[in-house]
Amino acid sequence: MTGDFDEGYTLVTDNEASTSNVITFNGTGISEDLANTEVEVTLTNMSGVTEDDFTNSTDGYYNDKPENYKTYLTEAIKGNNPFAYIMADNSTDTVRLQDAAQWKLNDNKEIGMVIPGDFPQGTYELTFTLEDTSDNSNQETYTFDLTVSR
Repeated sequence: MTGDFDEGYTLVTDNEASTSNVITFNGTGISEDLANTEVEVTLTNMSGVTEDDFTNSTDGYYNDKPENYKTYLTEAIKGNNPFAYIMADNSTDTVRLQDAAQWKLNDNKEIGMVIPGDFPQGTYELTFTLEDTSDNSNQETYTFDLTVSR
């Protein structure tokens, strides 16, 4: 995966459903304790692809998923469920990226954000808000653009 936080990232996939691209943070630390140790990362915008590409009852991307994943991921594509979490460990000053569906539906399985190799091509804007526990803390919102191309 190429790119940076300011300009966005590009993930080139192989169009194979059996391929799992797992996105993680490397060497990431925090300088202040976070107020929430499970920060939701939600979809706020997408281009080159529509909600219908995922949810259409005839040929939507999520149609072949097991029912619990189909339901969860359909709500994630609508922005109602997180796609991932930023998990903070205030005792070690570390954070990691966690796939939300795996966390919620697979007994808190620890794995980075999973992007299947056949995920629909497009640009996805994911947003999260970090807030520290200090009395004078400021809330900051960051946006992550991910372009999936083949």
